[in-house]
Amino acid sequence: MIKITNKDKIQKIIKPWGSEHWIANGEETPYALKKINIQKGHKSSIQFHEYKFETIFLLEGEAYLHFHQDKIDIDKFKANEYSNEDISFIINSLTKYKIFSGDSFSVSPGQIHSVEAISDITIIEASTTELEDVFRLRDEFGRQHGKIPAEHQT
Repeated sequence: MIKITNKDKIQKIIKPWGSEHWIANGEETPYALKKINIQKGHKSSIQFHEYKFETIFLLEGEAYLHFHQDKIDIDKFKANEYSNEDISFIINSLTKYKIFSGDSFSVSPGQIHSVEAISDITIIEASTTELEDVFRLRDEFGRQHGKIPAEHQT
């Protein structure tokens, strides 16, 4: 069955740094697809996922990808066995890599990452369907782990 969704019916999530358009939210598909806008000077949370895989394509703009090649020990993190000093050390040791329109990258579970907008950016994110699977190590707006209910009110 083919389902056509009018652009006005695509779920728009307002974020403190921009917005997300949930084109496919995994309810009717085995994947999720988002168009994400991040305003210049803002960045996504420094985060990782327990189960979610994602591929991100920078459609427009320039950004910095902050990442750590080594995966975090998710079980240790969930057991609160990382000290504040450990987390600060991880964050301070992130690699900063400039990405341009047309570049893409993939993120596996446990990989710490963040995108910082040098200019206004638009990215396309394809992922598995675990959309609430986000552990934030640092967030410039103080948001906690998981889905932020206030951002998802219509």
